[in-house]
Amino acid sequence: MSQDFFFSSGRFAVANLVAVFSLATKGSVQNAACINLSVMMIFLLQCREIGDELHEEILRILHELHTTMKTYHGYQTEMRAAEMKLRLAEGQRQKVELSTPAEKLPRLKKYRLIEKEVQKVRMKNC
Repeated sequence: MSQDFFFSSGRFAVANLVAVFSLATKGSVQNAACINLSVMMIFLLQCREIGDELHEEILRILHELHTTMKTYHGYQTEMRAAEMKLRLAEGQRQKVELSTPAEKLPRLKKYRLIEKEVQKVRMKNC
């Protein structure tokens, strides 16, 4: 179609423009609405997939954190038990040292056993 057809003056040109526009837009408005709806559905599905992937990743990381924390608490409990055992052994050694003269300590079997226990617990803690 020529340029003159659309831009010629008069009511006939305006009527032609309206007719062409209505024919061109009649199906395209419905098509545009359908395409818009399809695009929205695809977008929502993609968002849901992304959300599912992120949720799975967060759950995996939380499970890993839980396992690590259980291991940490196990080691922490062992360390506290060893510290208590060391304090107990050192307390027994001090009691024996206070109740026995210094020259008799190396010959005392109880003192030697306590010293051995203190050394053993210290080696475990290192």
